[in-house]
Formats: sequence, C-alpha cells, structure tokens
Amino acid sequence: ERGGPLFFPHLREKEVNHARKLLREGAKTSAARCQLEKIPKFLPKMKTNKISKQSLELCSGAGVMSSELYKEGFETKTLDHDAKKPADSHLSLAQVRQNIMDGSVIHDPHLNFDFDFIWAAPCCTTWSKAGTSLYRSEKFIDGYPNRSTYRSAQKAKQDIEDLVFVCKWYKERNKDVVICIENPEG
Repeated sequence: ERGGPLFFPHLREKEVNHARKLLREGAKTSAARCQLEKIPKFLPKMKTNKISKQSLELCSGAGVMSSELYKEGFETKTLDHDAKKPADSHLSLAQVRQNIMDGSVIHDPHLNFDFDFIWAAPCCTTWSKAGTSLYRSEKFIDGYPNRSTYRSAQKAKQDIEDLVFVCKWYKERNKDVVICIENPEG
C-alpha cells in the first residue's frame, strides 16, 4: 500500500507491535541498560543510563518518526539522501558506509553517537508486494535480468546491504541499541 504506516493505521499498528516485541526482547537481555517503562500509543519509552536518549532515523524522508521520538524526550538525528528533505545529514547509505569504512564518520556531528534507537525506512518501491512483480520474483530475487527495472532492483539490493552494514556498525558501538527497519507490506 502506498504511503506505508503514516497513511494506513493498520500498518502503523502492525509496526508498533513489532517494535514493542523487539524492545521487550531487548529489555530481557539488557535490563541494566534498557528497560521498558510503558509504551505510549505509537512509540516505546526507554530508560538508559545516559542523561538523554538518542535516536537516529535513517532514510528519514519528512522525519515523522523523529518528530514523534522528540516528543518522547529523545535527542534525534535524521539522515536522508534527498537534499530537499528536512534532514540533519544528507548522505546516501552508500556514503555513510564509506565514511564508516574510512573512519571519517567519527567527525560527523550528526552520526558520531552511540544511539539508543535507530529507525530505518529504506525505499520499498522494488520490495513492496504491490510492485514486486515489476522488479523481481522468488526465482529472480535480485531482479529480472534484461528488463528496464533491473537497475532499480540492483540499487535497492545495494541500499539494503549498505543499511545492514551501517546498522551492524552502530550495534558494535552500542550492543543495546534497538533497531527497527520498516518493511511495509503491499
């Protein structure tokens, strides 16, 4: 469904329930660092030993998630590749990955944090069930060769690989970080 959870409340509820489950599981394994107090309607509250809770929204678009996290007391940072979006940092996931690999990310005033919560909403155009028949199938999961949509499918695959790399790096910095990757179903 176009628009994802912002426009379709049943998707929002599904994502919130999934985030709650992840947070509960995280609280069991790292209770000293991250405990669940209570969960407001849309976002979890977390306790940390730090003075402020920090979040990073990757592929932030309009920054809706960060706006809600800010209301819950998080210090928020946003990243989006589109310079027209109201993000703190305008880099692609590939650029962030490269900055991590060459060490320059530690000089980035928006990305050099041990975040407590990361929300990622990578482009789902080629992955959504609503559009996958145009881009891929189970047999051709990486995209249909010799189709005009192949390059888009390959770009989306690379974005996901970069996203996993970035999230893994943040997980190595803070083993208790909670990471949610939006995956709307069509």
